[in-house]
Amino acid sequence: TPEDWKIEAAERLVGYSRTADIALVGVVFITVIGLIAFARRTVSAGFRARQGSEGIILRLMAFCAIFAIFITIAIVFALVYETSKFFSMVPITEFLFGLNWEPQIPIREDQIAIILTAHRRL
Repeated sequence: TPEDWKIEAAERLVGYSRTADIALVGVVFITVIGLIAFARRTVSAGFRARQGSEGIILRLMAFCAIFAIFITIAIVFALVYETSKFFSMVPITEFLFGLNWEPQIPIREDQIAIILTAHRRL
């Protein structure tokens, strides 16, 4: 059986949750009424909704395209940075033509390497 203070706290939390639910419904209702009033006032016979909505969509698509380009550039920079860090530790000739394989190479000081060496004789 939980202590009395835990039961009181749980009951208070349930009360706050119910109050928050009612407040959310009220805020949504007031927002909907306000948006309906705004739409009724804005829409008229001469209102051209197509131009406005196409402008919004065009700006949204341009923003998404620019954002995607910046994300791609950031990914390329991250890959180049990590690659340069790796090749500062491992020579490129050893990486391409070496006979030792160490998948557990420690990159940071706090990592522990389990050295597995595979030797092949040619």
